[in-house]
Amino acid sequence: MHLLEYDLILIFLPKLENKPFPSGWLLDAAALQQYILACCQHRRGGLLDKPGKSRDFYHTCYTLSGLSVAQHSPAEDSPLVLGPSEEEGGGDNEVEKVHPLFNVTLGALEGARQFFFDHREEAAEVQEEEGEEEEEGDQTTSEPMEEKEV
Repeated sequence: MHLLEYDLILIFLPKLENKPFPSGWLLDAAALQQYILACCQHRRGGLLDKPGKSRDFYHTCYTLSGLSVAQHSPAEDSPLVLGPSEEEGGGDNEVEKVHPLFNVTLGALEGARQFFFDHREEAAEVQEEEGEEEEEGDQTTSEPMEEKEV
């Protein structure tokens, strides 16, 4: 019997209710949030991937994505947000939920899907035209190039 890689991961990770972590992800969502909030913020704004590194747009984007994934578990109905709430006099640390594969907000993903669904006939026509152009290009023969002495 062959074990899948995922099965091997589950064997070696601590189990809670047959899930490696209560969040439903293969990560400790609370620990990831703690790390991001404590270690990845730059004092002048922006986020970094680890202390001592410089901030940039790339790492700010992906650190916010990691924070979103950690907060919005597929196993929970409400987000797990660390830090004092607004009612407790703190700021709101919750970030918008992003799709973990496409790294865009769910609203943006739905907008893109709707756009391409609405324009599917136009896309099919363009593909047909491009296919015809390629066929025409394949039928033409080119003259052999003359060799030049250098």
